[in-house]
Amino acid sequence: MSDKTSGHASNIISDTSDSDSDVPATGIDGVFLKAGENVGNSSDSDGEAFKAGDRKVSADGEAEVVKDSGGMEQNPGGKEGAVGDAGGDNLTYFEGAEKLLEVMFARLDGKTGGCNLRRIPRSKLEEMLKIVRCQIIGSASNEEIDSYVLSESSLFVSKKCIIIKTCGTTTPLACLQFLWELVIGFTGFDCIEDVYYSHKNFKEPSRQQQPYRKFESEVAILNDFFEKSGASAYCLGSINQDCWYLYTYNHPGFLKNAQDGLMERLGGHHHQPDGAGKNEMSLCKRNMEKFEECIPKKGKATTHLRALQESVEPEQTLEILMTYLDPQVMQIFTKEHSVNAENATKNSGIDRIIPGMVINDSLFEPCGYSMNGIMENGTYMTIHITPEEDFSYVSFETNISMDSYKNLIDSVVEVFNPGKFVLTFFANQESQGYVGHAEMKDMEIVKNQWVREDSEFCRLKKNDLTYAFYNKSNI
Repeated sequence: MSDKTSGHASNIISDTSDSDSDVPATGIDGVFLKAGENVGNSSDSDGEAFKAGDRKVSADGEAEVVKDSGGMEQNPGGKEGAVGDAGGDNLTYFEGAEKLLEVMFARLDGKTGGCNLRRIPRSKLEEMLKIVRCQIIGSASNEEIDSYVLSESSLFVSKKCIIIKTCGTTTPLACLQFLWELVIGFTGFDCIEDVYYSHKNFKEPSRQQQPYRKFESEVAILNDFFEKSGASAYCLGSINQDCWYLYTYNHPGFLKNAQDGLMERLGGHHHQPDGAGKNEMSLCKRNMEKFEECIPKKGKATTHLRALQESVEPEQTLEILMTYLDPQVMQIFTKEHSVNAENATKNSGIDRIIPGMVINDSLFEPCGYSMNGIMENGTYMTIHITPEEDFSYVSFETNISMDSYKNLIDSVVEVFNPGKFVLTFFANQESQGYVGHAEMKDMEIVKNQWVREDSEFCRLKKNDLTYAFYNKSNI
């Protein structure tokens, strides 16, 4: 059971199956889809579903306009914004805040040496992304990681972990079943290890597809897919202002065993125990039952579980989610002021935030920007920008390991000059960056401009989490 300390009273959803939700615990029709099945209220000639106002990227990489059911053209969604307003007015809107789904895989016998998620063919990833309602528009790879810039944000695939980060009205939870089938079919892994699903509160949640309009509904879907006993759900921050939602799943069998061998660690964000899903995943459920038989009595660990305990990898992830951006900075990310993505990357200073990154970037028409950067050691960073003044949004994320994050945080907010930002930081005790938790505890002011108004520290089952909300002092 995780404990939680906080600077103020926060909301923790502990028994998620009993929460008030407009989605039953058994899920809603069409939530879990196989490739080729439709999401939304209309589809293109290839069977891919799009809602009016969504962005669709053509074969040459240009955005196409999607028409509503009455034939009226809507500005494409995607990074250049402009989703048709549900209230019927003529304003355009795009939800920049991403839904972030991170899934880690393992083997029940602990022998993962021959397993690799990167064996999944790109064509299959493209099928999966159709379910999510986005597609690949750029990619880069090295020996450790594959990165894909999407029409709506990013996809990263490494040996044991897949990260799907998508904005707008995308539907990442709909791909879980198909992702599991790909993992079983191509990678050698046979169980789900950990799941992390998170997003900032949406500015206009009513524009989202179901079940994404309410976090409780998302939790109900996730609980239906994974073993409830290994799941927790949280809301950090003020529920009537800026807040951040988090769902975690960690296999309960491993955690039960790990309490003996890892009590002093209290970490391990990503790559530790074996896990399993349920319901639709009959093979995984059988593996779960097989794994339960391996759980020893207290103090007696099996050989492969002990090996897993002794191979805890350092993990860390920093996110900075910014709103109310400086219009002068945001105009860089328009076709009117930048001739291409490389020009925008250099003129904004993005290329100097973490030197040494191999950058794959895209500047959208008429505005908007996405980039992925990767290093040979598997370090990544990703930035996504919705520049329209009425709903401007920028996200920054990286897994870089550092003994201090202060200068990096300073650099990010200096480049974008947000009015407000949410900061989240995961790190386990094996990470060089674990000291970041103490550093951020003392970070009451950033660059003598942004004042911390909210701060929370969570001790999760396998890692520690710092959350903070900052507001510019002159706002």
